[in-house]
This record gives sequence, structure tokens and C-alpha cells, in this order.
Amino acid sequence: MLISYNWLQAFFANPLPAPNVIKEAIENHIFEVENMTKLDNGDTIFELDVLPNRASDCLSHLGIAKEVSAILSLSLLEFKSETIVASPSVQEVEVAVKTDACQRYMSRRLEGVKIDKSPLWLTEKIKIMGGKSINNIVDLTNFILFDLGQPMHVFDADKVEGQIIIRQAEDGETMVTLDGKELTLTTEDVVIADSKGVLALAGVKGGQKAEVSGETKNIIVEAANFKPGITRRSAARHNLRTDAVKRFENNLSTEMAEVGLEKFTQLVKTEIPTAKISSVTDVYSHKPQEITINITPEFITSKLGLEIDRKDVVSILKRLHLEVKDTSNELVVTIPFNRPDLGQKEDLVEEVGRLYGYDKIISVLPNKNIYGQDDIIFRVAQKLRQVLLEAGFNEIYDYTFVASGEVELANPLAADNPFLKTNLTTSFLDKINFNLKHLVFDHEAVAMFNIGTVFTAGAESKNIVIGVSCSKPKFHKNNQQVEEVIDKIETIFGVNLKKFINRADTYTVIEFPLSVLTASQKDFEYDLQDFLKSEVKYKPISVYPRIIRDVAVFVPAGTKPEDVRDNIKQVAGEILVEDPILFDEFTKEGDSRTSLAFRLIFQKSDRTLVDSEVNDIMSSVHLELENRGYEVR
Repeated sequence: MLISYNWLQAFFANPLPAPNVIKEAIENHIFEVENMTKLDNGDTIFELDVLPNRASDCLSHLGIAKEVSAILSLSLLEFKSETIVASPSVQEVEVAVKTDACQRYMSRRLEGVKIDKSPLWLTEKIKIMGGKSINNIVDLTNFILFDLGQPMHVFDADKVEGQIIIRQAEDGETMVTLDGKELTLTTEDVVIADSKGVLALAGVKGGQKAEVSGETKNIIVEAANFKPGITRRSAARHNLRTDAVKRFENNLSTEMAEVGLEKFTQLVKTEIPTAKISSVTDVYSHKPQEITINITPEFITSKLGLEIDRKDVVSILKRLHLEVKDTSNELVVTIPFNRPDLGQKEDLVEEVGRLYGYDKIISVLPNKNIYGQDDIIFRVAQKLRQVLLEAGFNEIYDYTFVASGEVELANPLAADNPFLKTNLTTSFLDKINFNLKHLVFDHEAVAMFNIGTVFTAGAESKNIVIGVSCSKPKFHKNNQQVEEVIDKIETIFGVNLKKFINRADTYTVIEFPLSVLTASQKDFEYDLQDFLKSEVKYKPISVYPRIIRDVAVFVPAGTKPEDVRDNIKQVAGEILVEDPILFDEFTKEGDSRTSLAFRLIFQKSDRTLVDSEVNDIMSSVHLELENRGYEVR
């Protein structure tokens, strides 16, 4: 939202503080100021990031003026509504509202208007907001939009046939927008129409049928309010994003229609004194109920964590233009029509806090025992993560929704996955197989775990699944890695888990409920802060390609593969990025020797290796192995 410093000044009797003071006040108490630009004419433009919860009242200069007034304790000028005398000769606009999507529709007819260029002050205002001046009447509607936040629209009254009708569109009905775009409407759209056809897409865009032109002499002006969802969906359906849509979709107050219509009429009378004006037609079908909130200063200070004097609380609330009745027991706060974001006591706590100053609230670290005394499942899960990560397992996260199960969703997010999962293992095995397919070497193993909730027809449970798999299991002892970590978990919690182990040719997986561990009642040590402080070392992954070589040797019976691996590693040097990998081992019948085959991976972190470098290293490896009495194959 663009806000002009000079425009803001129009809402205050006394001079505003310097622009940088305004910027600091806004940033410290309500919105981010994304940019501040000084113009050649002396004005300053603030670009504000207005958050959705305040878009209903702060997408206007009036809304920001009220915030600046509250933050800096500055008095606002009161908007003086001059009495507008309706001319008996000007017929009141006939309006029929035939849809509950229209919450309020106000209108009046103005005759004897002269369509002309806008005065300089108005042209400058439109330019500041990034718009293009069209004419004095249309520019005034845009001025009201940016000034008060109320969208307005004008029709050439002589082009309107019969009464104004607000209704659902007919399926296939068409209209041409002011910018020449032809729309095909559906029954989900709401339109402003007359007896012959569509005049405008309600809350979104006007049409050409009753467009104001240089020949226009009489106009009908509307100030309306439409339900946020209806406006937003119509705008999305027809790919029309307008300033009016932005206001309506954020729940603009219905009371602003009257304020906007009155100010527009006064401005027209100022610019065109001879114009004759009808009385107002007001169809108000969704008048909001007054909201009051009972709250005590003690409740506010307890939630903020600091003491604020009662009179200061009352003062802050009144600065926010809230009506406050201070009784002996509590404060009765009446919420103004333009603040639909205030609906409960906690909202008022936030208002007091931000105006009092977040910088005055002392930062206090939470209790070290942040998981709560009775959340044993959380502590168990965190302890399991600690054990498994230290053992070399990787945690994965999986979807809760699956194709089949015992609990079916009434409104699934995806038609092909309408059930909640009954176990973790089924999809876990799919993830293991997926990872195995994408490993660089088929002798490598995948070691993973997942903690998640499973659902049966009668209950739900927090489970864990742990698994190791290798496509060539003879090179990796899947079962041994799982059993080792399960042994550690059993020792920590004092339970027997091996009955849950599921073994197959290429994998070993175990799934069990965390309640099995909590039921043991055995104390275990877990400190989240210590876990977070554990020393972890990282190094960047090289972007340069690897060179892979294999070496196979015959060694005497009884020779440990680890010893041969260490011999190779010692000679290979620093560009060997990991330990030599044993990927084959066999003994021929009738031969006392054993064949060992190792895979070596070479890589540099700062450049690409060349074959000659690796060839020299492999020659040295072969020589070392031969010197030790091994036969290089």
C-alpha cells in the first residue's frame, strides 16, 4: 500500500513529525515500511506491507492516519459531514437487492454534472497512487478508494434502463468490462444490472454499458459492500485483480459505504456547485452487531508478562479509537465498526502490547524442560532420534494419506489416497526401494527410520519404523545393524523389542508403538539442550566428478579384509574420499587363497582429477599389495 506523507497530513490539525519519525513509528508498532521515497514536490511516499489481519481498515490513508494517531498520540481532525439537501426534482434511485452476497447497497443520483479534466490536486493524488487521471468524476471515486478505503462506482444514469438490480448472473450471460474484456458469467457471479442487462461485475469491475463519457450529464453513484468470498472467487474466475477486489476480499466494513458516499457527494458539490442531488437509497441487509469485550488490566499484564498501570491500559485503548467504560472490576471495550479483527480479549492484549512497545517486554527464556512434564511420548521420540542418528540412520518424513486402510476421510485431499495409514512399514519399504535405486553403488546400504501416527478403526498410535536394506545383502549385514541399535534401545528402556523385527532377503525392518517404551516406566536420560549442542562437523560436497577404480587380490587364508583395506588406504592418499569398499569376497574350491575385491573412489574438492594422477596412485597400490605377498588379479 502506497501512503503519501502530505495526504496523511490532511487528517491532522497540527503538523506531523518528520517522515523518518513516521516511518519508525509504523515499523515499530504495526507494519514493515518496505520503501520510503522522497518526491521532487517535497512529498514522501511510504510503501507499507499491510498484513492480512489489518487489510480491512488499513488499505487507506484514513486507516494509516488512525494508526499514526494512536502510536504517536496525535489528534485526528474530525470529518465534518455537511448537510446535503436533496433536490425534489431529482428522482431517488430504485434498487432491488436479490442476493445475500450484497451486504449493503447505497446509491444516489446526481444531475447536471460536467465531465471534465480533474483539478490539479486530484490529478496529483491519482498520480501518487500509481494511477492515470481519467476525468473529474471517475478520479473522485478512485480518490475515495485510496482516501477512505471504500470502493465506489459511477454509471451514466441516462444509460441505465429501469431500476438497479443486484443479482446472481445467469449462466452464460456476458458483459464487456471498461477495459474491453468480454466476460462470460456463471451463476456464481454477482452482477449489478438494469432491466436490460449487466452494468458491472459486483465488487470487481464496471462494464461499458453505462460507462461515464464526455457526454454524460447525469450519474448514479454506488457505494456498496459485497461478501469477501464471492468477490474473491469472481475475480479469480475471470482473472481480474482490482483495487476494489483487494478491499472487499479483506472484509471491508459495511459502515464505510455511508462514509464514502457522503464524502464523494461533498466533493462533487465542491467541484460542481450547480449539480442537483437525490436522496440516498440504502438497502442494508447485513448490519453488523455491536461487539463489546470485557477485560481486566490484570489479564492484559499477565499475558504480556509485564506490569502496565491501569490508567495506561485505558489510555492506550482510547488512543486506538476504542470506546472504554472503566468499571470497578473490569473494562468494557466497544469495538468500532472498522476493526473486525478485534473479536476477543487476546486481540486487545496484542493491541496494548504493540502500542506500549514490544521493546519494553523483557525477554525470558522458557524453562529448560520445554517438553512438559507429562509429554512422555515426545521425550521418547527425541531420545530415539538421538540414538538412531548417532548410529548412522537417516530420518524420513512420509505422507499420512494412503490408498487403503481402516479409516476413510470424508473429504480427502486426493481422491487416490482417501485413507489414513494403518502402519508405517508398507510405505517405508517403498521409500527404501526408491533410495536403493538411486544409490551410486549397488553394494551400499540404506539405513532409515520414520516416526509417525497410524490409525485403526478404534484408535491411533504413535509408532516408529527402523530399517536397513541392501540390494546385495552379502556385502552388508542388514540384520546385524538393526539388531545392534535395537540392543541399545532395549538397554535404555528396559524392554524386549526383537519380537517386532521383520526380516527378508534384502532388508531388515522393525516397527513398534512408542507406548511399548513408555510402558516400561524405566527412567532414561535425555536433555534436548545437550543434544542440540552436540558437536557436528560438516564439509562441502565436491562439485567435481569422481574417478572410480577397482582392485582385486588373492590373499592367504585367514587374512583380514580390514588389514588389506588399511594397506590400500595408506597408499592411496588424501584424494581417496572414503575407505576402500569391499564389494566381493570368495574362495575357490581347492584353493587356500581368498579373493578380495575393493572399490576406490577418488575426488578433489578444488578441481577435476585426470586419469594419469589416478593411474600413478593405482600403480603404487598394486606395488604395495605385491610387496606384502598378495597377488593382484
